[in-house]
Amino acid sequence: GETLVDEPHVLEALALHIGRRYDVVTATSGAAALPLLGQDDSIAVVLSDMRMPVMDGATFLARARHSAPRAGRILLTGQADMQSAIVAVNEGQILRLLTKPCPPAQLHAAIEAALDQRRQSADNTGLRRTLAAQLNQDTLTGLLNRHRFNEVLQSACAELGAGAAPALALLHVSLQNLPDINASQGHAAGDRVLQAVANRVVEHCHWARCIGRWADAEFVLLVQQPQLDEVELLGNADALLALLSEPLRSESFTLSV
Repeated sequence: GETLVDEPHVLEALALHIGRRYDVVTATSGAAALPLLGQDDSIAVVLSDMRMPVMDGATFLARARHSAPRAGRILLTGQADMQSAIVAVNEGQILRLLTKPCPPAQLHAAIEAALDQRRQSADNTGLRRTLAAQLNQDTLTGLLNRHRFNEVLQSACAELGAGAAPALALLHVSLQNLPDINASQGHAAGDRVLQAVANRVVEHCHWARCIGRWADAEFVLLVQQPQLDEVELLGNADALLALLSEPLRSESFTLSV
C-alpha cells in the first residue's frame, strides 16, 4: 500500500488515514496535546512525531506517561533523530518506535499492539480487584469475612484507645437451627437462608458501621457513634432480633431461623 512520508501536511494525512479505523484527536504540538490527555482516560494511544515545535516527541511522550499512564505511546522518527529516540525507548517513555517512511500496515500493527497492552492492563487491574475482594469478602453473602472484619475491629479499637474515635459496640448474631435446615432441606437451602439473612441485615441495619460473617451461622455488626446511647443500641438489637425472627418464605418452603 501507500507509504506515509514526512510532508507539510503530515498531521492531516495521518489523521485521515488512521481515522478510517479509529477515533482520532489531533494537536499541532506537544504543549497543545498535554491538556487533552489530562482531561480523562479516554485516550488509548498517543502517536507523536519526533520533531515538533517547542518540545520534541521524546519529551512530550515522557510527560504524556504521567498525564495518561495507561495510554500506549508510539514515536515516529527519522534517521537523523534515531539516537534521541533510542534514549526514549530505553527510558520507557514509548511502547513502539517507528521510522519514517512508515508503511500503513506497520503503523496499524503498532496501534493494535498498544491497544492490546491497554486491554491486558485493564484485565489485570480487574483481576487484582477481584482477588482483593475475595480476600476481604465472604463469597456466599458478600459481607466482610472474619479476617477483614477483625482488621476493621482492631483498627477501631486502636482509635478508641487513642481517644481518636467515638464509642464502639459489637453485636453478635447466631442462627441456632441452621444445622437442622441443612439436614432437612439440604445445604443449598441453608446457603439461601444465609444469603437472605445477610440481605435483611444489610437492608435494615444502616446504623452499623460494618457487617461481617464471623462463622458458618454467625454474623457480627460493628456500631460506632460519637455518643453511643445504650437504650438506642438495645432497641436496635431488639429490632434486629425481631427482623430475623420473621419466617423466610420461598416457592417451596417456609423456614424460621
